[in-house]
Amino acid sequence: MRHSFFSQLALHFKVLWIKYTKFRDFMIELVAVKMLFPVAGILQQKSPGHLEIADLCKLPQGTFGEELGRHMKHYKIDFIPGFEEHDMKHLLLNYPLTVVGEMRLSAFEFGTGNRSFMTLGVFFPAMVLAPELWTILMADFKQGQKNRQTRNVHLKSLIHSPFTEVIEKLGVKSL
Repeated sequence: MRHSFFSQLALHFKVLWIKYTKFRDFMIELVAVKMLFPVAGILQQKSPGHLEIADLCKLPQGTFGEELGRHMKHYKIDFIPGFEEHDMKHLLLNYPLTVVGEMRLSAFEFGTGNRSFMTLGVFFPAMVLAPELWTILMADFKQGQKNRQTRNVHLKSLIHSPFTEVIEKLGVKSL
């Protein structure tokens, strides 16, 4: 009887946890993507030049651009013009294009000193809504502090470079 009670309790807790994480992800996506991103599109400076995934996939194998094209195709996400470098950082830092990946990238960016509207708009809600990720987010923040040079690199200019050289140049090999 006891075993059954605890099994049922664990099952209920697991169901509640899944519902909570789905709600949390929905809230962060709603705030960041649906509300803040359009505002950031108006307020923040955009990186010049537009990239097309199909063009990137045609680049020589092993280039940063070709890897980026495959990465974006894998996640079935298109670039938002002017914000392509954000998606480039997901690839370079090995953060998935998911809500948790957005939270982790925001923690990293906050660590680099990036205090943009979008970074703050994802980082602070993540710290409130995702206490189970605090250890990971703090580790990402510390990695950002060690890799501040990623803020000053124009990543679009590196799309023809070998992917491994871009990672070495940025010093993000350990991520």
